[in-house]
Amino acid sequence: MIDERPLRIWIDDHNPIFRLGLGACLEPPFLLAGESVRFTPEPEVARTDILVFELDSVGLPSALRLARESSLLLVAVAASVEDDLLVEAIEAGVTGALLRGDANPNTFLHTLRSAAAGNGSLPTAVLGRLLARPRSGMRGAGDLTDRELGVLRLLSKGDSTRQIAVDLCYSEKTVKNIVHDVLVRMNCRNRAQAVALATRRGLI
Repeated sequence: MIDERPLRIWIDDHNPIFRLGLGACLEPPFLLAGESVRFTPEPEVARTDILVFELDSVGLPSALRLARESSLLLVAVAASVEDDLLVEAIEAGVTGALLRGDANPNTFLHTLRSAAAGNGSLPTAVLGRLLARPRSGMRGAGDLTDRELGVLRLLSKGDSTRQIAVDLCYSEKTVKNIVHDVLVRMNCRNRAQAVALATRRGLI
């Protein structure tokens, strides 16, 4: 379950109406930490839990840099599923992605909840693009067990830890341990990145 402590959201987007709309969607435990335009002013990572940023050639490297320097979770807002930066972002460790055209209170809050719970949230079409990309060797993956692959498949469907535990008749602690082992072996920052890499490499 998501900890009910306040989770602070920073929104970076060039469009003031879009920023205002996303901010208005927030409800407990999510609070608005601040706003910026193309990372001006720079998001205050010390008081931010999730950074929602506009996916472009400026936003992605800036967001990844801030995440490397902190414990920030990243949610990218993409203009189109065809944007090559979207796949790059997921493979680089962005926790969740939201298509601008699909943004509404329900999809935005679902993406934030998934990111906060560590599950990640990817548009279904993104997984299709990952499958269509050329495959290469899995970075640091080694041989994943059937049990680990089974958990990854359920993660790719967006299932929570609790749902996976029920489906596979495991305890939630066992599922968390399996996910941890997979992330370490694959050298991934989060579940969304692991799913993206495993999908692209044809493992799931």
